[in-house]
Amino acid sequence: TATRRREPRRGQMEYELQRRSMLQRGRPGASGEPVNDTTPWEVCGVVLGDIDDASGRGVDQADNTAEVLHFFCEDLVLSAQYQFRVRARLHFHPISGHPGEWSEFLEGFWHMTETSPPAPLPPAEAMAPDPSSQRLLEDGTALVTFPRLPLQEDDRPEDAPPPPAPYRLEFCGVDDLDKGVWRTVASEVLDQERHLVVDAKLREHLERGVLFRLWRCPWTSGVTGLQTPEDDVKVRFFPALASAPSLPVSVACPRFLEPPALALIFGPGAPWLGEGAGEEEVKAAPLVLRLEWAVHARPNASLPPICVHQVRCRLVCGTGGAVKAPDDGGLHEWQSFDSFVHATSVEDARVVHELPIAAPHFLIGADYEVSVRLGTQLRWGAWCAPMAFSLALPPPALPSNPCFSAELVTLADGAVFFKVKWNAFRPHPLSSMVDYRIRMMRCTRYRYES
Repeated sequence: TATRRREPRRGQMEYELQRRSMLQRGRPGASGEPVNDTTPWEVCGVVLGDIDDASGRGVDQADNTAEVLHFFCEDLVLSAQYQFRVRARLHFHPISGHPGEWSEFLEGFWHMTETSPPAPLPPAEAMAPDPSSQRLLEDGTALVTFPRLPLQEDDRPEDAPPPPAPYRLEFCGVDDLDKGVWRTVASEVLDQERHLVVDAKLREHLERGVLFRLWRCPWTSGVTGLQTPEDDVKVRFFPALASAPSLPVSVACPRFLEPPALALIFGPGAPWLGEGAGEEEVKAAPLVLRLEWAVHARPNASLPPICVHQVRCRLVCGTGGAVKAPDDGGLHEWQSFDSFVHATSVEDARVVHELPIAAPHFLIGADYEVSVRLGTQLRWGAWCAPMAFSLALPPPALPSNPCFSAELVTLADGAVFFKVKWNAFRPHPLSSMVDYRIRMMRCTRYRYES
C-alpha cells in the first residue's frame, strides 16, 4: 500500500469478475472417477482502476493510495460453495471487444459461505376457529401454521407474496415418505398465524393423512410439480433451507360412522344406578336423554384422534301454545352443552352420552331438537342433522275397556262411604306418576226445596 499522494492517472484498467457455484461434489462420473457438477461461469461485476505511472499497476479510484482493489459480491446463496476468478484489460474508448485484449484468468479457491440461516421449523397443524368456515368442514382441507421462517414479516416487502414465500409448501402421503415423492400445494392466508390448504389432491390421503414440509427450490419438474430425490441434483442443494417433515396431519373432516340416535329412558338405564338398585331408587331416577353414535376412526394411530364431542339443543314451538315462539316467529337459538372427551379408536368407535331432562335446558311440555358434533383437539366436524323429540305430556287416555263402579258402604257406627273402582288410565310413557281427581254431585231432590 503506497502512502504518498499520487498525480492524476492517464490510463485505466478494467477488471472483470466471474463466479460459479457447486451443484454436487464428487458425483460418480462415466469412468467411475468422482466429478464435480458446477454451474457455468457468470459475470458478477466489473471494476475500473487507475494505472499508476510509477509502477504500472492498477489502483483503486476511490483511494489514490490503495493498490489493493475491493469488490463486494452480492446475491450469494447461504450454505453454498462458490469459486471466483478475475481477468483484466486496458480500458480504451471506444472498447474494441477483441478477446485478445483480455489477460489470463486468476482463479481463487472454492469458498463456502459461512453464515447458515436457521432451518425453518416444519409446518404444524393449527387450531381451527370455532365456528369453522364451510371449507374447513369439507374433506381435502387442512389448517397449518409456519412456526419459524427466516424471513420476518417486518422485512417482507409490500409487493412480496405471502408466507410461506420464499418457500413453497409441499406434501406427501404418510405411506409415501420412503418414496420421496413431494407435491406442491397452495395455501391461503386465513389470519396472521394460520394458513388454509385446500386441494383436491389431498383427498387421496383421507384415511392415512399427509406430511407437510417447506422447500426452497427454484426448479419445478414439468407441469405436475413433482419433486423427487433424483431432481435435487439438477438444482443447487440447500441443506439448511429445507424443513423436516411435519407430524402426520389429517385432511379429512371428523365424521360419523353411524349417525346419532336418541331415546328417552328412566331408571336402570341411568349410569348412576347399579344392578342392585332398589325399587324406590328406580322410581326416583330422573328422566334422561340417551344419545348414541359411532365415530369414523382413522386407522393411522399417529393422526390426532377424534376424542372431543359436543351436544346442542334448541326449543321448538310446541302445539297448543305451551311454549311461546320468538318474537320474529322463527326458531329458538341453539344452546350448547359443554364439550366432553371420549377417546375412540377403530376397535372402540361407539359413544354413549346421557343428559338429564332438567331445567334450564329442558322443560316438560315442550318440543326440542338436538344435534351432535365431534372433532379432534384442533378441529371440529360439522353438526349432524337435527333430531326432534318431544317432552309434551298429553292427558292420560281412557283404558281400552273402561269400567267404573260406586258402592255404598255403611259402617257399624253409621258412617256412610262410597267405594269407587275403575280400570287404570293409560298415561304417557314419560309419566312416572298419575294423579286421579274424583268429583261427586248430589242428585237427590228434596220436597221442601223450591
